[in-house]
Amino acid sequence: MASPSCHSFPVPSLSVLHFPHPPPHQPITPFLVTESQVIRLLRSQDSQRAPGPDSVSLSALKYCADQLTPVFTHIFNISLELCRVPACFKAATIIPIPKKAKGEHGEQTRKSACSLRLMLHSSGSMEGLQNKNALSGCRIAEKYCVKLISTQRSNPSHLRELNLSENKPKDSGVKHLCDLLKHSDCRLEKLMLCRCRITEKHCVKLMSALCSNPSHLRELNLSQNQIKDTGVNHLCNLLKNPHCSLEKLYLNKCEITNVASLAKTLADTTTTTTSLRLLDLSNNDINDSSLNQLREVLKRSNCELILQSKDC
Repeated sequence: MASPSCHSFPVPSLSVLHFPHPPPHQPITPFLVTESQVIRLLRSQDSQRAPGPDSVSLSALKYCADQLTPVFTHIFNISLELCRVPACFKAATIIPIPKKAKGEHGEQTRKSACSLRLMLHSSGSMEGLQNKNALSGCRIAEKYCVKLISTQRSNPSHLRELNLSENKPKDSGVKHLCDLLKHSDCRLEKLMLCRCRITEKHCVKLMSALCSNPSHLRELNLSQNQIKDTGVNHLCNLLKNPHCSLEKLYLNKCEITNVASLAKTLADTTTTTTSLRLLDLSNNDINDSSLNQLREVLKRSNCELILQSKDC
């Protein structure tokens, strides 16, 4: 029997076929990350986890969550729109950390990973920190202090507060900080360098930089550094500057033994240009003679002298 031909089956005309109408065009709603989601994520970070290759601790993320949230939200949404993630987001450090032995299982290890290079490698990420740069206690290493300060130099006019307390800027970090302070557009009002291992040598450079642009700084905290008497002598150069507007000076636990030069400087400026309203010299072993001189000088001014124990 011959096989049936394909023409044996009737083929309906396209004119009689009924296709369903396509649904009306609806634009695809883009997926967006909200600031509330980002800030919740930043605040939930475990501060005990190890930092990544940028050495920025997770406690820094939690502390700066309010400032970083709008920046991260913008970058996340741009990444989703472009379907491209910044390469620095993909970097991570995996470090095996020994834990105490448990029972008969011997030593165990845990893995910690963190990837955050954005803060130091993306200039846009610093915009959220321009008004209040609070990075205290982040234990940022010297080379990242340098990068952090360098990013601010490109547009320092918005920076009002810089808190690098309990970090380790060392020589190169202090050098870049001085370059920032000398910038003609720098309007810094509050500088906090508590427990930064600032030495007498560093103090000389810092005071020289501040003397070149002294009219904006209102508060300076050098507590718990080894500036000693030499550092105080160089601080006097700043206070003598007729354009100095310093109101609060914290020198708590700075290994100071003699404040005679400070007393003389304030005596010379008390009736003219001094704006100092608070002087913290607590936890220093200051000799009685120079301390009494300072007290007599401050009686004739509106400056409060703090000598009792006080935290940084």
